[in-house]
Amino acid sequence: MRRWSKYKRAGGGIYINEARELFTPIGTDVVSFTYLGRVPIDSWFPQPDVGDEY
Repeated sequence: MRRWSKYKRAGGGIYINEARELFTPIGTDVVSFTYLGRVPIDSWFPQPDVGDEY
């Protein structure tokens, strides 16, 4: 996640689509978007701790 912070040092929006790809708006007069990359699935949510309860 640190690699994406260089684009949003002062905060702001980051958008993610259904394919886990991140984009961020840049610019003030004309807004364009910069592609930040894809979020690895193992960084998204931790594996649930599920036992053999059934």
